[in-house]
Amino acid sequence: MALHALGLGFIVSMMMGHAPVILPAVARVRLQFGPWFYLPLALLHASLLVRLCGDAFGSADALRAGGALHAVALAGFIAGTAFSAWRGRRKAT
Repeated sequence: MALHALGLGFIVSMMMGHAPVILPAVARVRLQFGPWFYLPLALLHASLLVRLCGDAFGSADALRAGGALHAVALAGFIAGTAFSAWRGRRKAT
């Protein structure tokens, strides 16, 4: 579980934190920033907490729920970034 905490808690968080800065520079897209960028990050950390508690208490249901919430957090980040790029493109024209 320590590897999951490091991989999801730190590495994926850094990806989520830096992608909105790197993506416009590399892909030449304009992102419309907003507070919704924090929602997938908060969900990622909450799901990691659910998963770690599930491991500590031996709950397989909590482990599965945490894994499903990880996927929802990553999908939400991708969808939010795509929506932000769409809004940035629409606002630029």
